[in-house]
Amino acid sequence: MPQTGISRAFSCLAAALTLMLALAGGALAGGTPEPKTGLTDIAVSKTSDQNRVPAGTPVRWTVAVSNTGDLPVDPSSIVVSDPGVELTPPAKLPASLAPGESLVWSGTSQTTEADCPTLRNTVEVWLTEAVAPTKGKTSSKQPPEVVRVPDARPENDRSSAEVGVVCVPPPVVTPPPAAPSSTEPGTTVTIVSETPPTVVALCPRPLAHIGMVAPRRWRQGRPLRVAIAVHNRSRTVTAERVVARYRIPRGFAVIRRPRRVGVQHGVVVIPRTHIAPRQSSVVWLTLRPVRPTGRRTVHRASVKAHCDSSRSAGTITTLQRSRPRPAAPRVTG
Repeated sequence: MPQTGISRAFSCLAAALTLMLALAGGALAGGTPEPKTGLTDIAVSKTSDQNRVPAGTPVRWTVAVSNTGDLPVDPSSIVVSDPGVELTPPAKLPASLAPGESLVWSGTSQTTEADCPTLRNTVEVWLTEAVAPTKGKTSSKQPPEVVRVPDARPENDRSSAEVGVVCVPPPVVTPPPAAPSSTEPGTTVTIVSETPPTVVALCPRPLAHIGMVAPRRWRQGRPLRVAIAVHNRSRTVTAERVVARYRIPRGFAVIRRPRRVGVQHGVVVIPRTHIAPRQSSVVWLTLRPVRPTGRRTVHRASVKAHCDSSRSAGTITTLQRSRPRPAAPRVTG
């Protein structure tokens, strides 16, 4: 009998253990899930819509905040700080920011001359949460305290972007020399006038100047040669896409010119791809009177280079040489 009681006791204990294991297995298979473990981390990146702008031009910035952790993040807990730009949050925040998803903030700032030559802007992002305050003796009803949540990777919580800002100094205007009050026969008069240049942003401005050489006197029916010289006065800037124009004087025609030089509506067009700093380019033209002209002949020319809206215009006045009169025969006797 004692052995039978012991056997029954062992049988009851084995059945109880079997029931406990079955209940534990069911709870693990379809019961309450285990608590999640992971990292909470967000990253920020900042870009601009332009790389280089003149001073006074607005720049638009874009800030992207991404969830780079393993746990979802509440978008309302994200704080974006940018002292230099007033950022606008997304129009609609989702209920939760899943891992790998991003939100975009945007804003615009105005550049000034104080930002030259480079405008650098930095944005910072972090997470916050509301914590119930500790109960004090003074008041039991206090608003929750907002504290900063530690981030798994603080090194990706800041981002900077740079934009080049160009400041061009104002141009120096040189007044043209005064024209002589009177002209004696047989002299050459050169009048050079320059208009104030207009500043062109993001483009170096060369200093193109034009000059002419013409005979001081010429004779009706005989050809004459005129030299047109374009000079780049700049010390460092190469004059690109230079175009010089020479207006053919009234009563003359061009009978000889270089192949690259064209004639359009009474104007000789002289193109040049480029002229190096402190260098010149000279073109010779041969003219011939085709109909009677006055004693005075005026030569006019102008030049314009790429990124330089100023023109240097030269004017030369030449005199026609009168034919010698035949001497009357002497009467003797």
